Amino acid sequence: MVKPDAGILAFIATNNWVTNFGAKKFREKITREARIEQLIDFGNYKVFRDAAIQTMILIARKSKEKQQYQFDYRRLMGSKPVFAGAEALLQRTIGVGSEYLTPVFDRSRIPSAPLTFSDSALEGVLEKISSRGNFQLDGPTEVAQGIVTPQDNLNAAGCRKLGNKIRVGTGIFIITTEEKNALNLSTPEGELLKPFYGTTELGRYFGSQANTHWIIYTDSSFKKRARIVPYPAIKRHLDQFRKVITSHNGPYGLHRAREEHFFLGQKAIALRKCAEPSFTYTDFPCYVSQTHNVIQTDRINLLYLTGLLNSRLIRFWLKHRGKMQGNRFQVDKEPILAIPIYAPALPDQLRVVNLVQRIIDCLSRMSSARSSAEREQLSRLMSQYEGEMQDIIENLYGLSDEERKMILS
Repeated sequence: MVKPDAGILAFIATNNWVTNFGAKKFREKITREARIEQLIDFGNYKVFRDAAIQTMILIARKSKEKQQYQFDYRRLMGSKPVFAGAEALLQRTIGVGSEYLTPVFDRSRIPSAPLTFSDSALEGVLEKISSRGNFQLDGPTEVAQGIVTPQDNLNAAGCRKLGNKIRVGTGIFIITTEEKNALNLSTPEGELLKPFYGTTELGRYFGSQANTHWIIYTDSSFKKRARIVPYPAIKRHLDQFRKVITSHNGPYGLHRAREEHFFLGQKAIALRKCAEPSFTYTDFPCYVSQTHNVIQTDRINLLYLTGLLNSRLIRFWLKHRGKMQGNRFQVDKEPILAIPIYAPALPDQLRVVNLVQRIIDCLSRMSSARSSAEREQLSRLMSQYEGEMQDIIENLYGLSDEERKMILS
């Protein structure tokens, strides 16, 4: 037991406990029962030679005193930090990538909410952005993770388990167009195959409808073997991989099929792990894996929402208040739900919608442009439209010129 005031807890753990959904009970305990003395975040530097994890040191004192307090927060920045930077961080000396802050911890925050800290000037901008939020997505009905197969195609271990009779890379639940054609599916069987999309087709703003892969979309009802009987060609295909399929609904059902409506109609699709936040607008059937989250709502214009979520203002928010793995963004469901979305009057939404439509049109035409000159012209137009959109969004959030400079840093 740690004694009140005198008792100190110190440990080193993965640095994602400050934002990870699974660590919310621990964050709640720290918020309510402890006073943080130090957080030393090594960022992307791997402290342990044989463990590819990002780590952080926490030093906390058992204390419930003071609603607000300051503490010593140190972090290592940069994509390729070195030992000298980590050493400087521990000694609190000047080092490449080392950053030293004394943020304010406010116990009145939601106890289990992610812990993110910045210097006081940045905190002022973040609070201003937060104060403008007047719309929140509903977690259960409007945001969903993509499909979990988990066997999309055959890996090397699976190949060995099957006696090396089927080549590595052969599709299991996710198959190529060529593999689909080779199955000679009946019309009812063909209806089980849905167009599947990944990062090749889905970029910022624009998603190409020309898919090259298909997913065998079988929900939890296929756990009952009788459900697969009307689909003999699909059954024969999946039976080849019975020994390696680990789906809870296997061998014929996807592990987590999700509610199908999320993949139909208008939606904004978020790439979960990325160097830069990337949200794609699609209005066609678009089935994705757990690599993406899907946002679908009729309470706000989805083209407006796609523009807002791709803005540098929201990038700034996610960098400082979202979930980061080193220098990479992790746009999970929790950070999406915490974004302070501002839904303005319809005329202002439509100004953004118009520009997002033009950006998407430029990206669509760029993919089929016949010359480099045409691509360059479309790229310039797209940059112009995006710049205009950024200005509108920053005006909607009431940012000053100085605050705009800060979100660009």
